[in-house]
Amino acid sequence: MADKRFTHIDFLRAVAIVGMIATHVLSYNLGTNVINIIWNYLHFVVPLFVFCSGYVMYRQYETITWNPATLTNWYKRRAVRLILPYYAFTTLHYFLWFLLPGIVSGLGLSRSPQFMLSSIFLVGVDYGWLPILFLELMFITPFILSIRKSRGLSIAVMIAAAASTVFFVFVRPDVDFRLTMWLPWSAILLVSFAAARVDAQRETKPILYLAIAGTAFAVFAYGYWFLSSLHFPLTLTLHKYPPDIFYLSYGIGMGSLLILRERFGIFHAEPVRAVIRWISSRSYGLFFVHYIVIDIIQTYERVHANTFPVWWQLILSLFGSIALIRLYEEGQKKWFTGRHSGK
Repeated sequence: MADKRFTHIDFLRAVAIVGMIATHVLSYNLGTNVINIIWNYLHFVVPLFVFCSGYVMYRQYETITWNPATLTNWYKRRAVRLILPYYAFTTLHYFLWFLLPGIVSGLGLSRSPQFMLSSIFLVGVDYGWLPILFLELMFITPFILSIRKSRGLSIAVMIAAAASTVFFVFVRPDVDFRLTMWLPWSAILLVSFAAARVDAQRETKPILYLAIAGTAFAVFAYGYWFLSSLHFPLTLTLHKYPPDIFYLSYGIGMGSLLILRERFGIFHAEPVRAVIRWISSRSYGLFFVHYIVIDIIQTYERVHANTFPVWWQLILSLFGSIALIRLYEEGQKKWFTGRHSGK
């Protein structure tokens, strides 16, 4: 099934990956109030990724009839797209670490055989949790799409997802968060499906996104007051694994405002839209590659006892990641052209 581009989804996904790179750079520079605040309130990016994925999935597969053949094809194609980049990047990171230890220090990696083995199953390295999340959502997406015509089942699923986001405010099960995170994250999946359904039926008015943003931020503000009164932590990452309503409401609110922002101003200029499309379409690869770039920066700073200003780190991480993706694509293109030309 051919991919269709949605300009507001491209915009959200591009913002999400740039924001994610920024959060990871800032995480190595925490200390001042300004950086701490910016780092904390950039944590709307994963909800954007999940929303974008769900939106596109709904628009592509809303009319499909799910049967063993279509399910098998769906799982196979989706799993390959999610897992292969992870394995390729992790292998490359290890290779560079072993080959160029003075340039790459294996940020987040370990030479322990146990760690390497666990990384095969996506649970060793820290960033493995995101592919796991999308794999979990991959398994439930056909089910949710298939029950959309059953009002009773749809309401039951919505209630379960919404209730889990409240439950995790107060209870953190003594199990790996990867086993439970799919349930609250499915709330964002349901929101994305609802938005995609409305957009497919008619042009969505800005007032709708204003209403969603207002409601989400009202929930977030109440949560902030409520958690403060109970002396609960307010750092968003402490509400992320698995996510609760405090974390997710902030993500929904920010996403709604960004959709409104995309509809106006310079983002409709074709050169800008071309850049946004390029970053959006390569966001998953950029997610992995930017770890190598940050590793190189961190290694250089340590070896030379010299710390770049945080803004230079941000610029180098973003454009270094883009450059690596471009380098990979050019190499792939030359290899493909040479192979088919008989050289």
